[in-house]
Amino acid sequence: MRLFLLLGILSLLITSCAPGGSSSKLKVSVAAITGSAHFPGGLFFMGKNLDTGNSFIKRVEKNDDTLEVELPNGVYNFYVTGWDNDSGDGNYSGNAYCGLLRRVELIGEELPLSMTATINGCTDAVFNNGIEQGTLGLTPFSCSSPEGVKDKLDTGTSIPASLFSSLSDCSSIEFYEGGDSHYQVSIGEYDLGGSPIFNWVSGCYAINTVGPSIPFGKINDLKIPVQIKTFSAGSCTSSELTKRFNFVDGLHSPALNNKGIADLDTGKLLLDQDICNARHIASSPSFISSEGLYHLICSGAQLSSIISTNSLDHFELGKNINYNLASISGFLGTFDGHGHTITGSNNSLFSTINNTSGSRVEIENLNLRGFTIVGSGTSGVLINSVSLSNTEPSLYVNNINIEESVTISSSSSSGATAYVGALIGSIEADAGVT
Repeated sequence: MRLFLLLGILSLLITSCAPGGSSSKLKVSVAAITGSAHFPGGLFFMGKNLDTGNSFIKRVEKNDDTLEVELPNGVYNFYVTGWDNDSGDGNYSGNAYCGLLRRVELIGEELPLSMTATINGCTDAVFNNGIEQGTLGLTPFSCSSPEGVKDKLDTGTSIPASLFSSLSDCSSIEFYEGGDSHYQVSIGEYDLGGSPIFNWVSGCYAINTVGPSIPFGKINDLKIPVQIKTFSAGSCTSSELTKRFNFVDGLHSPALNNKGIADLDTGKLLLDQDICNARHIASSPSFISSEGLYHLICSGAQLSSIISTNSLDHFELGKNINYNLASISGFLGTFDGHGHTITGSNNSLFSTINNTSGSRVEIENLNLRGFTIVGSGTSGVLINSVSLSNTEPSLYVNNINIEESVTISSSSSSGATAYVGALIGSIEADAGVT
């Protein structure tokens, strides 16, 4: 951001609707800014009634020289933010300019005022939730996880600042990319005490890249509602729209329903996307962590093919799925169902687990239903048979629930033994199973 001093002068002439009346009319006149008569990237006039706590945001139309706002009498703080479109990227682009006037009393009488918006004015802490810094370019990240941003916020778990500082893509923080490619930003306009309407929309930016510089506002002072819209493709058309994230109290607070959160120091936003979106159903994503490679499972076909070819990795189930394929063999990794349900057919989920490596195989947090298993040997709904030859327990099975409509039966040839178990048909082990 270039810090050269261009001044935007806003002349405010306040006149009463009637002498001694209960309201005052503000007439905002936009004077010349160097090289242009207007703020081509947009101009917003904002205020807060300090008596009632109600606030408002009005946009000055590009071709208008004045904005008229009628307000109840009282004591107000007034703010202004505009953009010069120096970058040529449209609304909210270029250098941001800010200005404020505190404790202006409206008493129904004529009162001339003037405001000056400058680049340095945006460093005032009121525009950045108490932090004295310039407005930050927003960088939204479209992320998804079975235990993602929303779950953390719902349970009161804080998002560490270190997460944002190291955030370069979703996989760098052990999330999956959310499936969206572009986004738009808009500030909400609203009448005093009203609800925001998001009509003034930015250009179309690629996810994970820096976009417009938007003031965060400040808790209990300046509320600037912001909406982030995400899109599946780069045109940002209505047919490509996937989701809206409404930060109705400003970027200093989480989005509605805890679906997103912004960082005041970096301008980065985590937007919590649906884990098994269309992109993930079509192609399973993965990320590398300190514990190894994680894969997201969103379909029965993915469950079979990905585990079979990556048997030592970590797997996470993102939704309830149906599974009517052959039993999976060779599994020696970890599988977390995250409380989802697999509805089966006539095969167990895993055929055999033969662990001689000393590694720990884990299967947990999974519901099984609809299995009808008729075997000719050892049979179980989760695993047919287990063979372990380690000095330490090397199979961990936890929180596996068998629901209704499960049938298991087995037969054997003459002289052979058939074993049947609810979860596991048989276990041969030198060490325990936990």
